[in-house]
Amino acid sequence: FWIGTAGRMRVLWDNYHSIRYPPGYIPRDSLDVRQDILDWHGDHPHTNFHDMYDYLRQQGYYVEMLGSPFTCFDAENYQAVLLVDAEEEYHPEEVAKITNDINNRGLSLIVFADWY
Repeated sequence: FWIGTAGRMRVLWDNYHSIRYPPGYIPRDSLDVRQDILDWHGDHPHTNFHDMYDYLRQQGYYVEMLGSPFTCFDAENYQAVLLVDAEEEYHPEEVAKITNDINNRGLSLIVFADWY
């Protein structure tokens, strides 16, 4: 993990591009789960990804949720953006902004994905 000042211990969790809660009848990401094949909880740090959220908090990170496109946040306020099991499309304006934020503003991008 990173070493930085308290102001740079903020990470932004991209929840905008994930399944919302309450979701519809959406199959789980893992086809190995046979008992309960629907993803009832959606993809959120307070439901399916609670362990990961808790770990980041225990390490001293402030975790904020992004519930809007990438064009709606200021990269100067965050150390990293977390893309966790994203399922929605990234629009060209978002790709351009996040690329600029990474290349010119020092933002880190961390991707967690498990798709075939």
